Amino acid sequence: KKIKKKINPKLAIIEGASYSENAILNYALHSCGVRIAEPQHGVVNKAHSNYNFSSLVRNNKEYKLFLPDDFLSYGKHWSKNINVPFNKHNIGYPHRSKYIAQNRKKNKIKKILFISDGFQFDTIANLSKKIFILLKKNYEVFVRPHPIERDRLNKKLKFYKHIKIDNEENIYKSLSDKEIVISELSTVLYDSLNIVPSIFILRTNKSKYAIPNHPFNEVKDINEFIKKINSNRIFNTKVNLKEYFSENWKKKYNKFIKKFV
Repeated sequence: KKIKKKINPKLAIIEGASYSENAILNYALHSCGVRIAEPQHGVVNKAHSNYNFSSLVRNNKEYKLFLPDDFLSYGKHWSKNINVPFNKHNIGYPHRSKYIAQNRKKNKIKKILFISDGFQFDTIANLSKKIFILLKKNYEVFVRPHPIERDRLNKKLKFYKHIKIDNEENIYKSLSDKEIVISELSTVLYDSLNIVPSIFILRTNKSKYAIPNHPFNEVKDINEFIKKINSNRIFNTKVNLKEYFSENWKKKYNKFIKKFV
């Protein structure tokens, strides 16, 4: 109420507004007549519990007071795969647009980037070591920790002798010199589209549940991944980016803002 009185906002933009920790904030803002928009911040799909609701919840007016009014998605691929009781707008992805000015870098030794999803870094590190050894050291193998892992790992990074840790803040700079990206479950798989030539997803029960449909190359385990890389076949991943990341995000964003401010 103090914020309302001080600046009298018409629109609040809250990252993760659909998450339960923001429910009371949403309710308080709505009680003051403030509209709430949530910008997409990662992978959303039919398996994401924060973006899929039963008809009982979707039609409950009181419950909607604890949720945002609008969802600003990266593109139609994301908005059509969630079942929410609020408006969906395909805006685009500001961070990706910055990559356009960067050029791909060429390396003498090809580089593989293994992405951690924030839950099992030690497992990822051991798998990366296996990749390094089985590919007979013909590739440099990098592991990118999830942001929630970075601080915790700083003290133990020196123990990983066969792999390198990717701590580049800008994900697109990191991707600009990689030949292969592999992950079980990460937004970076989508960030890599039409930037990194070959993108692989580890097809575990978890990834099948979380990402049922995708455009990536599937491997059931590291052994299959090694076999495919050593086969010298081409596993390039190309998609229509407009499906995943709408164009002209700034124009669409400003148009949305002007509706309510």
